[in-house]
Amino acid sequence: MRSTWPNPAGRHLATAGYDGQVFLWDPTTGRPRHVLEGDGSAMWSVAVSRDGTSLVAVTMDGTAHLWDTGTAVEVCRLRVDGHLSSCSFHPYGHRVVLGGSAGLYACEISSDAVDDR
Repeated sequence: MRSTWPNPAGRHLATAGYDGQVFLWDPTTGRPRHVLEGDGSAMWSVAVSRDGTSLVAVTMDGTAHLWDTGTAVEVCRLRVDGHLSSCSFHPYGHRVVLGGSAGLYACEISSDAVDDR
């Protein structure tokens, strides 16, 4: 199973799946721009930010991965108790909402966030 999410600007299309990889596609050519590697766990959901600069994906083991779409660099990794099954960017500001077995998590994204990988 794959989860797919285009961003509103239509510049990015992302797919994620059981193989633990996220593909960032160019919708005009149908070819992948980047293959983003997680930690090997199956990815359950993926979302691209409204401005197209960030991508978040979550795994069943409770990890959220945040990537910069321009550089394909993972900029942050967050671990929560329980599993995660959904993610979305808040339409205003730099916030990510994660959903899972323990409920909802609202996370602020900032340039001084600590990388805990």
